[in-house]
Amino acid sequence: MTTGILSVALTTALALGTAAYGDNTRLRDYFAGVPTDFAFEFDTISGQVNIDLHFVPVQSVEHMPSVNNFVDPITNRAQVEFFDHLPLKTESKLKIGDQTYPLSCVRIRGGGMDEDSTPLQYMKLFIPTDDPDGQCIGPLNPEYPGEGEKRFRWFRYLVVSWDLENHRFIGAELFVAGVDYDLKIRSQGN
Repeated sequence: MTTGILSVALTTALALGTAAYGDNTRLRDYFAGVPTDFAFEFDTISGQVNIDLHFVPVQSVEHMPSVNNFVDPITNRAQVEFFDHLPLKTESKLKIGDQTYPLSCVRIRGGGMDEDSTPLQYMKLFIPTDDPDGQCIGPLNPEYPGEGEKRFRWFRYLVVSWDLENHRFIGAELFVAGVDYDLKIRSQGN
């Protein structure tokens, strides 16, 4: 199974004035161990539904991730948070039951402590089956509540949460028409 391609696809230019995450390749290195193949399941009234995910990011540096540095008001500790989106190769797909959907992009959100010695702690992958304009902006429409605008840009998308410190799966949800389903993992790539 394919792994590690995300490491090539994520970068940032931080201009923080500190050493933390200042090396553009350092953020990419955190994602080298993230699998790009997952198998999930969830239960419905009519039985169990299997979900298979395979995605291959395109090596793209046309844009840089956005980075947000802030102090957590509860812990009073410096935090870093980043957002990015990547195009996916044509072999990327999400299979839900008997239906297979092509995937065109992945939106990424991650973060952790803003300290040179502390790695980023988490990453969430937002993977839509229907990105209307290919910009991978996210599930919510930034134009909403404008006249005639819909609240959601994506009708169906998967969210996969990954623990970067321990290199393990945290959880996943499938969103369809505003309804979310908690998924159980069946297997994941290396």
